Amino acid sequence: MNRLIISTAIFLLPAAAFAETQLERFEALSDQMNTVMIEMFSNEIEQAGGDASALRELDGMMPPWTDEIRTAASCILDDYVAETSAGAVDEMLSEMEEILPTLATMTMTEATDSGALEGLTPQGISNERMMEINSGCGMMDLQIKASQESGFMEAMMAAGSTIPDND
Repeated sequence: MNRLIISTAIFLLPAAAFAETQLERFEALSDQMNTVMIEMFSNEIEQAGGDASALRELDGMMPPWTDEIRTAASCILDDYVAETSAGAVDEMLSEMEEILPTLATMTMTEATDSGALEGLTPQGISNERMMEINSGCGMMDLQIKASQESGFMEAMMAAGSTIPDND
């Protein structure tokens, strides 16, 4: 469950190639990141012998960004820059852009074990600190609320229940 929370937090903070500001880059790939996350979770369920159709039927994990989500994302970026540098955040965004196309073919376990997710936070910020920042800026609560409203949590539970011998 902890891996799910950390991975979701990382992936719900997206990036894009040609936007002007860090916040615009952060927001621009949110729909693609949502799609990638659903694919990765689906791949994980199917690799374990389950049926991921409940997940694959979703349009995404999160709705389009609202002003409230943008405010939380801006807070996160400000904290990242304050604790590292603007260059480190730009590098993180570039790494996210680079890795995004490869992640949809992986499971969450494969992405974690291969180290593919390591570039998704700025150099110098641990996963634990990233979680503290996300929570402190209100993003974690917004993500949980959105994933419940979108049906993601329900679909995840339904798909997970199809895994043989899953207690």
